Amino acid sequence: ASAQTGAEVAANYGKRGPQQVIELPDSGLWFNVLSPFKFSERKNKILVLNYWSPGEVNARETIALLEEFATENKEVELLTIYKPSSPLDADPAIIVRNIRSFGINHSVFMPASMEAFAPMNFHAFPSTTVVLGGGELFTNHSGMQGVKTMISNLSGLLEGAGDVGNFSSSSPT
Repeated sequence: ASAQTGAEVAANYGKRGPQQVIELPDSGLWFNVLSPFKFSERKNKILVLNYWSPGEVNARETIALLEEFATENKEVELLTIYKPSSPLDADPAIIVRNIRSFGINHSVFMPASMEAFAPMNFHAFPSTTVVLGGGELFTNHSGMQGVKTMISNLSGLLEGAGDVGNFSSSSPT
């Protein structure tokens, strides 16, 4: 099968079966956010989750690529899911220092447990998950090339969809 354009993918969305709806866990620490939120409260956004650990080799490049992408696309909101690489990295003061050191300018959430993220199939750094507004799990990408592919695919979908209202009737690539 040949690759579809964003418009073709958007036109075929309704032909998919039911999708899994996910939500953020209630317990955890939030950083760089005025108030904690749930996916269900972000109905007009495309949420890109970036799984980050301070020991991750490609973290700076991944964060820079994702922040640039979100800046260029108002429909996209970033949320970094922080996974401490050691017990010391779980200290809130260390987390704030790491956030500043890595130049993260978007919301960061450190869940009390990573179990809630099992449906997102997170298993490597760097990894991203795309969640449509309202909490519909859309797609996952791992590795640096996967992150770049996700950005390229989402760019095509956004161009084909026109706005987030139309994007919610588009499909993963």
